[in-house]
Amino acid sequence: MSNKRKISDVINHSVSSFILKTYKMMSEDNNNDIISWSDDGDMILIKDSERIGDILGIFYNHNNLSSFVRQLNYYGFKKVQHEKLEKVVPVDWIYYKNEYFLRGHFDLLKNITNKKDKCMDDEIEIKKCFSKNKSDKIKELQKIIKEKDRIIKELQNIIKEKDMKIRDLEINQAFHNHESNNKQLDTIRDLQSKILGLEFQMRNEDPYLLY
Repeated sequence: MSNKRKISDVINHSVSSFILKTYKMMSEDNNNDIISWSDDGDMILIKDSERIGDILGIFYNHNNLSSFVRQLNYYGFKKVQHEKLEKVVPVDWIYYKNEYFLRGHFDLLKNITNKKDKCMDDEIEIKKCFSKNKSDKIKELQKIIKEKDRIIKELQNIIKEKDMKIRDLEINQAFHNHESNNKQLDTIRDLQSKILGLEFQMRNEDPYLLY
């Protein structure tokens, strides 16, 4: 696949103009004494920070190294300390690295996003998470409401059963009271009969006793 076709594919994947310009700048061999790929092709190497402004002015709307570095940071590039390198290099050389910015790998450029894009992705994930949590909360609430309705129904049945038992007790109590009243009336009648019997007997014994 030609470089032209590769670059076209990258553009179709909405790669930022800054990343494309930076990649193109890195591909210019006549800039190697100022800025170039690292030996392994996995880092940007700034060799001459004094003259790089001349190169930046060709590809960007400025010639300021600080602005270029800010843009690199904005797109996730990290400065690599010299002690992490496998060889000794001049102290004024500056390295920047992004895992998707590699020599000969145009296809990876589409994976480089700025912090704003990342924040938007994070916001989408938060909204998805919130939506899922909201759905889970609704399901949990519905479950609680269903359980509440079950308990209320069970309580209503218990109250209804209790009322029926109380009614039965009242009926039984009334029946027992009625029986007790009947027994008391019978006893009174018996006593009245006995009293009348005694009075009759007393009259027979002495007709003037009760007068």
